[in-house]
Amino acid sequence: MTSNIRIPLIINSSREGFSGFNFSALFNLGEYSHGISIAGIANGMVKSKGVNIAGVANATEESDGVNISGASNWHDKSNGVDIAGVVNINDESTGVDIAGVVNYSNMTNKSLIQIGGLVNIVQRVGKTDFVLQIGGLYNKIENRYCPLINVYGLKNLFQKFSKKDKNLEKKLE
Repeated sequence: MTSNIRIPLIINSSREGFSGFNFSALFNLGEYSHGISIAGIANGMVKSKGVNIAGVANATEESDGVNISGASNWHDKSNGVDIAGVVNINDESTGVDIAGVVNYSNMTNKSLIQIGGLVNIVQRVGKTDFVLQIGGLYNKIENRYCPLINVYGLKNLFQKFSKKDKNLEKKLE
């Protein structure tokens, strides 16, 4: 894994991956990223744990951190915060997705909050999941449509907190 500070002019590429601070005028490409990656056009990683900031797009197979992009974030699995000027597209999403136009997730795992200007979509939700969609004119959770605010599994959220409180009470006794 490449570490410390890397600032190439055009493409910052490493088969091993990155840790530390990575900056490129165009692209950061790597197997893993553990740190901060800033690219003028795009960050492309297989697995990312950290912060990715790109002018146009962030694309990862698995992201466990923060992704900020002027246009789009694309992930197979996202477990963190995705902020995009236009669109967030995730196959599986947990955490918070904020987009100017569209948030799309094929499925969620545990809890997801989507904040979008026009469209928020979650195709599949587990029985114990919690989803909150805010701000979209078209909010869809499975087959439920609702403008502005759409909620699924609110009782699941309360049950998760009550289980944590009971476990804490047992530990304190």
